[in-house]
Formats: sequence, C-alpha cells, structure tokens
Amino acid sequence: MIRKKELTPMKTALMNGKPILLYDSKDRESEVDMVFHPKYFSFKSVQHMRKDAGGLICFVIGKEINRIIKLPKMTQILRKTIDRNIIYETTPYGDEPAFSIYVNHKSERTGIPDMDRWKTMHELSKLSEIEDPLHFFTLNFRTPGHVPLLIDSGLRKRRGHTELSAELMRTLGLTPTAVVCEMLGNDGLSMNTETAKNYANRNNLLFLDGGNL
Repeated sequence: MIRKKELTPMKTALMNGKPILLYDSKDRESEVDMVFHPKYFSFKSVQHMRKDAGGLICFVIGKEINRIIKLPKMTQILRKTIDRNIIYETTPYGDEPAFSIYVNHKSERTGIPDMDRWKTMHELSKLSEIEDPLHFFTLNFRTPGHVPLLIDSGLRKRRGHTELSAELMRTLGLTPTAVVCEMLGNDGLSMNTETAKNYANRNNLLFLDGGNL
C-alpha cells in the first residue's frame, strides 16, 4: 500500500501538471510508464511524453466511466470482422489487451500534432465530471483517430498500467482517468527501472512501484 505520507506529494505533483513514473511488476511487462492526470496537463506535457518517454501516448478510461459509455475492447470488435487467428486476444501474461478504439476530438483537422492530441485528451478528461458522459462522448469524438483509449478492468481482473494508473487516481481522490506513455531507453528498448529512477531523481519526479497499489 502507498504510505499515507506519500499521498499528498503525489496528488500535488499531478495537480501541478507533473508526471509520476509508474512501474508495473517483474511478472508483467517490467516497464515504467510516465503518467499524467489529463485534467492538469498541457500540450507541453504531450511534448514531454513524446520526447522523454517515447512510447505510445494513450488515454485511460476508468471502469466507472465505461459502465456508462460502454466502449468495447478492440479484441471484441475484431472478433466480429476478421480471422481470429490474427487477433492478439491475450497478452503474454494471460489477459485481454486493454485497447479500445482510437479517437480524435471532432474539432481537430488531423489529430496527430501535440496540440491536437492535447485537445482530444483534455476533452476526454471531462467524461468523469459531466452528467451525461455518453451523450458528450458521441457528440464530441470521432474514430478512427490518434488517441488510443485504454479500458480499465479493475485490479481484481488485471494489473497492467491501465488499471494501476486508474487505481492511483482513485487512491489520490482524483477522477479515474490518466494519460500514460511507456518510457523507452536510448537503446530503443523499454527503459529499465534503474534508468527510470535516475531520470526521476534528476527531474525531481516521483517513482511508484505498482505493487504498492
């Protein structure tokens, strides 16, 4: 469990637009993701993730929100349309990938520039705050797009970065949405934990082992 004295610094960092570096576990990807809360980040945060993390920038939708908007997993969509032999139905750790559809905010022209992706994710962050998230979602977003949506299944079913980041936000009293991006090393491989911890120390960022959630 996260120690009580660690909660306030983590929440303060996120609300000040700073990321937390989140490690999953040696039993899963053994990777570190850079995690922001989407309500408190700017388009410069997208630049930060792109340059310093380097992996795929994704938006996490908490299970509470998805009970209302009911987005399917990508595997569910693909089973209805293509040969199941080519569908990545389970991860190497035995559970279903968290990916759903990719979206753009309907106001964007291409959706890929940092400002476009920021606008899409900033608007997605409102899903957990408005009275009718389903209407808001169908009115404001279009697919295919450039922001991958990840659906949180809850830690009892899955312990990937999707679930860990959503649970982190709940623990801190924030809405269960997150922007996550895998950190890559200079060798092009996933950044090892020691390098990620050194990066966190150099940049005055907090590092969290997901086993504490």
